[in-house]
Amino acid sequence: MFNTDRFPHFYQTNVSLYGSLPYLTSHNAVEDVSIDSSVMWVNSAPTWVDLFSLSSSTTLGTFNSMGGEIEVFVFASAVSPLRVQKSLSDISGYIPMPPLHSLGFHFSKYEYFTALTLAERSQNFTKFNFPVDVFWMDIEHTQEHMYFIFNEVNFT
Repeated sequence: MFNTDRFPHFYQTNVSLYGSLPYLTSHNAVEDVSIDSSVMWVNSAPTWVDLFSLSSSTTLGTFNSMGGEIEVFVFASAVSPLRVQKSLSDISGYIPMPPLHSLGFHFSKYEYFTALTLAERSQNFTKFNFPVDVFWMDIEHTQEHMYFIFNEVNFT
């Protein structure tokens, strides 16, 4: 599922924290035949996806969006799961190769940071021989939660 963060986070509310574009896929092998199917639900409204186990071999998936238009793509193949994934890529686009640094260890924690605490964390990882390739900072490193504007007090 592709998610987007919503801020601020409210305590004890049913407002969803993340928006998503769900994609469900299934694989079933009956004797020598592989049956694969997928559903991509495209709706920008808050959406809930529920999975219900109806039996040991059957699962029901439901989509519930609070509004918007119904746009759904269904893919199926009796050849291979790769064929279903190719159909998805033909519609949504092909994923580029990830940057090399994204294959390493990432450290991400939502908390209040300053440049000094981030440097201290980095030194502690080095001290204990734990390699870190990427540090992710959440919105708290910005000025008044505005993207692309660093908090000049905490990050000089």
